Amino acid sequence: MCGSMATALHKTPSALGAGCALRQPGAQDQGLSLTLTLPDSPLTVLANADTLRSAFQNLIDNAIDAS
Repeated sequence: MCGSMATALHKTPSALGAGCALRQPGAQDQGLSLTLTLPDSPLTVLANADTLRSAFQNLIDNAIDAS
């Protein structure tokens, strides 16, 4: 890994929810609806918050583009 990235424990629901909320208008423009369904148990990862959020948004964008 080049450089240093601040990593910490993050709860993925907040990152996923933010990604869905930001991408909902684009999905609606294409006649799609984003629904976030999470398990009852917590999802926690050790990651850089910005990188995690960006990865989720990229996955959502790819799904919208492929629809």
